[in-house]
Amino acid sequence: WIVQYNGPAEDPPAFHAYYRSHHVPIVHRMPGIRSLNLYSPEPWTGTARLHTVNHLLIVQAVFDDLDGLLAMRNSPQRREGLQDFNNYPKFEGPVTHQAMRSHRIPV
Repeated sequence: WIVQYNGPAEDPPAFHAYYRSHHVPIVHRMPGIRSLNLYSPEPWTGTARLHTVNHLLIVQAVFDDLDGLLAMRNSPQRREGLQDFNNYPKFEGPVTHQAMRSHRIPV
């Protein structure tokens, strides 16, 4: 389950602090989630030219199976998490949710 916050925040450090201290505890109570990964932008100072995007935050919730994902989606804790969006520090842009299947490729 990938959640993308696609846009700027008025105060990115405040947004990330709120997310970690208030929203993540709600997510941790959601059923079926095996692991949670947060991805936030990192300034690039190297010489290579890299394409950047405006993701404020990308969240990856990993489930053992589709039943786990469906349990989370139908839970009261998810409804609580959706209500918590209203408490986030000022953020502009869409929030997208996408179910995806991962394929681990050994190196």
